Amino acid sequence: MDQPRLLVVEDDEAIRTQLKYALQRDFTVSFAQDRLRALTTVKTARPQVILLDLGLPLAAVRDVIAQLGVEGVHVDAERVERSGIRATKFRVRIHGEHPEHGAHVHEHGHRAYADIRALLERSALDARVRAHALAIFARLAEAEGHVHGVPAERVEFHEVGALDAIVDVVGTCTALELLASLCGRFSPTSAEPIVVRARSLLAQELTTR
Repeated sequence: MDQPRLLVVEDDEAIRTQLKYALQRDFTVSFAQDRLRALTTVKTARPQVILLDLGLPLAAVRDVIAQLGVEGVHVDAERVERSGIRATKFRVRIHGEHPEHGAHVHEHGHRAYADIRALLERSALDARVRAHALAIFARLAEAEGHVHGVPAERVEFHEVGALDAIVDVVGTCTALELLASLCGRFSPTSAEPIVVRARSLLAQELTTR
């Protein structure tokens, strides 16, 4: 059975690489860096789903924090522009302070791998999100243990063990699961591609043959 055809329009190479590894098992994925390449790819690859301007609702991240059962963690986001480039700035604050600058960095920045695993296992996270997050921290612990010559079970994380890093990992796993769920809702017999989170002007061009 042929895999569904998916086009991702994204100018950030790091994001394209991450999405490639996340999606290539279940989709035939094409990538375009800009509008012109996207228009060309639509004609040649004839994707069934087009992903534009990907993002994760902030409410979903807040739900994840609640499901983790951790206290004093707050997140917010805002649109920013730096040197003519627009982006969304995502902040994680621990007891009102950013971990990189606050007085709580030592208290919250050191955590054993075993403690992180226990935190995730007892959480109310979606089962697939939990499994992905556990696998990520297991791989990190294995690498860290290899470098320091200790078993993974005895690894003590520093920055990676901080609450903001845990929120980053679990939030990313949540985003990928939401994306996979969204991509699975289309009909393969649709005459036109489904455009997900598209800017209206480009979406009209991409779906006009």
